[in-house]
Amino acid sequence: MKTKSSAIVRGEFNYITPILLFILVVGGWALYAFIPGYYSSAKVSGILGDAIIRHHRESDEVVKEEVIKALSSFSEYELTPEDISILRDEKSPVINATVHYIYVIRIPFTQKRIDLNMEAKAYKDFTLSNSLN
Repeated sequence: MKTKSSAIVRGEFNYITPILLFILVVGGWALYAFIPGYYSSAKVSGILGDAIIRHHRESDEVVKEEVIKALSSFSEYELTPEDISILRDEKSPVINATVHYIYVIRIPFTQKRIDLNMEAKAYKDFTLSNSLN
């Protein structure tokens, strides 16, 4: 008479376990790699907003250099000064800025990469009532 525990111990090899393990590992890597890429626009938007606040009285080129200098320390961002557009309103002290950049995800064990085309925006209003922005 066989017991239930001995039948479980003598289990046969099946292909489901390695396939599920592979799916679990690839899915974990995808979450680890892609989620920071999609949330990177908040980081870039914050850097852009800080650069606008610090250098809003200077030229647009100074703001662009500040953003590129801040993002150059991170290897996953690729952008040029042409990717940053700054619009100043002539009638009011409002600055709108947009950054188009590439967030690079490197695939492990290969030289391949995945490029995510991303966009970050910043809006700053320097009127007297909004002087703390």
